[in-house]
Amino acid sequence: MVKLLMISHNGFSDQNANGITIKKLLSAYAPEDVAQLYCGVEFPDFTTASNHFRITDMDVIKAFVRKDGQHVFNRKLGDAVSVGKNPPFNSVDAKGIPTLLKRRKYNYWIRWARELMRMASPWGHQLLDDWIEEVSPTCIVYMVGESWFLDRVVSKTVKKTGSPLVLYNCEAYRLVDPKDRVGAERAYCYYSAERYAKLHKIASLVIYNSRMLERAYSTRFGRAANNVVAYNSAACLTESDSIKHNALVVTYFGNLGVGRVESLIDVARVLKSLGGSLFLDVYGLAQEEDIRKFAEQENIRYHGLVQPDVLKDVIRNSDILLHVESFDPVIRKKIKYAFSTKIAQCLQSGKYFISYAPKEIASSQYLLEEGAPLASNIEELERLFGMAIADSCYREETARQELALGKRNHDQATTARMVKRSIQESTGCGSV
Repeated sequence: MVKLLMISHNGFSDQNANGITIKKLLSAYAPEDVAQLYCGVEFPDFTTASNHFRITDMDVIKAFVRKDGQHVFNRKLGDAVSVGKNPPFNSVDAKGIPTLLKRRKYNYWIRWARELMRMASPWGHQLLDDWIEEVSPTCIVYMVGESWFLDRVVSKTVKKTGSPLVLYNCEAYRLVDPKDRVGAERAYCYYSAERYAKLHKIASLVIYNSRMLERAYSTRFGRAANNVVAYNSAACLTESDSIKHNALVVTYFGNLGVGRVESLIDVARVLKSLGGSLFLDVYGLAQEEDIRKFAEQENIRYHGLVQPDVLKDVIRNSDILLHVESFDPVIRKKIKYAFSTKIAQCLQSGKYFISYAPKEIASSQYLLEEGAPLASNIEELERLFGMAIADSCYREETARQELALGKRNHDQATTARMVKRSIQESTGCGSV
């Protein structure tokens, strides 16, 4: 029987980007054919995997004072809340690390300490070995992050089980050039790249979420035995007649971090210059400081975080959907390979979609290649919004073209079947 073991930082989830991404990636598999080992605080999601092993940071810390956490969650044994159902919206099942440490997540001395603690803490290493033996995976899928503790777990599991390895890269975590860093960060990046290179060499298949990322990893670590690009995917919203509004509804939803707030303010100013009745509706979780910035713009309406079902209605009620990235010189260097999961949602919406982002990043290069609207400066932003506002025929025709692109490259069911077929052909694990 097929038993994929997904190893990742985040658990399968409908609540965070990484959890959503891997859930969609393996959605062609039945839950009983999937198990997961993860380090996040999410509820075990039995709609995607029937068996879970969770090691949280608090489990690691508490184990030093002999406080055991619950690690194994098995659907057959009824070991979790909401068995067979999605967990409550925007909720977690375990306590995360203190906020003080979260704010220092880019401190590499703390990162070193975190990884060493995971290895040294008596949280249940033997229990994990026993669980893996019980699961008996026929294939291991690893969502590559920044943790070389998880690298070691993956390497050890591959050796112990003899199972083929599939790597999934959706970020440039292992592409950082250590020569550009100093001190603890340089040492961490050297070790991280060294650990990844060993996994890359033995991988039967490497999955990427963009061509640009595939080229960069292949240049740095060599081309893997098999490569495939699986763009972020989304289910297509039910198509319906356009809702008529007195003024166009312009919507941004999603992550409000990494400098996006300043770009949203740029958009609001452009909208104000084009027509006094145009508002920008913003949905997402913002920091207090950013909420104050939004309040200073009279044509930004901040709505906060909403449930997925509500968000679907928000998208259906919109005329223009927006994606933004930061233009800050420091941030734009860090997001070179960024490819937001929400781009798939926007392209699958049937709505006119504009991205306002630096031209050199992965998602922008993709949109340029596919001929989708991209503004990489204020002048282009004014031109694209001006055309969309003034010409409904242009807006509707472009939306149809974007929907066709979404169905071609980002359809959830099609992408999941392609991933399953690629895994089967590369590893011999299961049938399509």
